[in-house]
Amino acid sequence: MRRCAAMAAALVGAAVVAGPAYAVGVGVNGPLDPAFGNWPAWYEDAVGQRLEPCLDGPQCLATIERPNPAAPVSFPDNFPVEQFYFEADTVIGDALAPQAILVMGQEGAFGGATGGVVDGEQVAFGRLRIRVFSGLQTGKIYRVTHPYGVDEFVAAAPPRQINFTDDVGCFAMPCSLAAYASLAGSRIGPNFLQWDTRVSMPPAGFIGDSTVMHEVVGSPFNTNFLKIEEITGFKGTPVRTAMFTDKFTVQGKLAPGAAPVAWLSVPSTADAGSRLLGGTTTTKTVTVANSGAGTLTLQGITLGGDNAGDFALDTSACGATLAPAQACNLSYTFTPSAAGTRSATVTVASNVGSQTIALTGTGAAPPAPAPEPVSVPAPVVDQPRPPVAQPTRAPQLEIDAVTVTRRMSLRTARRRGLSIVVFAPEGTKVVKARLLRNGHVIARTVRKVSGDGVITVILPSTKKARGKLRRGTYTLQVTAGQSTKQYGVTTTRTVRIR
Repeated sequence: MRRCAAMAAALVGAAVVAGPAYAVGVGVNGPLDPAFGNWPAWYEDAVGQRLEPCLDGPQCLATIERPNPAAPVSFPDNFPVEQFYFEADTVIGDALAPQAILVMGQEGAFGGATGGVVDGEQVAFGRLRIRVFSGLQTGKIYRVTHPYGVDEFVAAAPPRQINFTDDVGCFAMPCSLAAYASLAGSRIGPNFLQWDTRVSMPPAGFIGDSTVMHEVVGSPFNTNFLKIEEITGFKGTPVRTAMFTDKFTVQGKLAPGAAPVAWLSVPSTADAGSRLLGGTTTTKTVTVANSGAGTLTLQGITLGGDNAGDFALDTSACGATLAPAQACNLSYTFTPSAAGTRSATVTVASNVGSQTIALTGTGAAPPAPAPEPVSVPAPVVDQPRPPVAQPTRAPQLEIDAVTVTRRMSLRTARRRGLSIVVFAPEGTKVVKARLLRNGHVIARTVRKVSGDGVITVILPSTKKARGKLRRGTYTLQVTAGQSTKQYGVTTTRTVRIR
């Protein structure tokens, strides 16, 4: 349980430097409500998600912290020592012995000496906590990218290689209604994260579930993940990715009368490729999606930027609204008018804000005509002996890192399978993953690799195959390849299903 004694920012065993961008918090709040322990009745984020304290129900962590979880909530007799308007957490590694945790929350607690439930000792704050217990190289510099910004640290020795907590809010008891607005200065905002409904919808009346790991949306920087990279120095370039996950538990309960809100998802960039001057590319598409739980209203889609005339945009496939999890495609072509890199922007405006897509393309000048050949008598020379070809061996690829939960329940394994994040080395075209038990392969897959080389694999991949999982010890084998006929070194992990 968190204690108020830890509310000051903590930097233990690691130097830290501020990252390039931070979020701004959520301070818009409702009136003080006795039913909620005299905290504000709600906080509302920039896109209109209005959340009350999550006090009761399986999605609320505060339920199990009440003296009698089976009895109705009452203040102060049956009330938790802390409660959350919003919280999103993730764990890398084994949940019982994690390598890293990330905690992002907007919460209320009691700041008195006892830490108990005492009226008049209420405090509230936005919290960002990053802790890494193992898996980093002591003395190296690491960049931590998360939904609410970027931070950089020097890794200390285990068990607290990174230990960072930033709490901002009202700590002077008793907090006034105006003081509760000071949470606007925290790093949690301007939006609360919510489940990505393109994957599945959250439970009714909630923006997520504190018991289920799930993809999210809502990051002001479109960094809806936790990534820890070794870098060359502060504000330097990445050397390798040490840890990654894009799944979080989320708790947040909609206030009475509050409706679920939409979220606009578009790619940040789109590349039309290269085309000869005067030619036109084939039609390409970018996807506009509603990844929130409310209706998305499209208020305008415009083409602009320095070289907008080189691009033609067709928005006819996107109507006025998109239902939750619904998407449409924008079509465009590229006709370069000059050589070199050409750029434009597509701005999509909606009822939850605007997003911009950066379009790029390359104009290629036609090649110069070849000069007329000149006839030159060929000299008479002795024919050299052809060199003997020496056999070459392609370098063997080896996986940079594999992240997988080492221990899980049978119920979780059958419902979700093993989620494996693979960091493939440069030159990898395919990744082969196999799950074995007692030396027998029970599931396998081969995945193509593109982009930054980070892929997520689910084994077994089908619901039917997951249903055949049993308790016991399994061996996971992951191999990078330059093709499906040329694989490198196999990386092995052991997974225990109990």
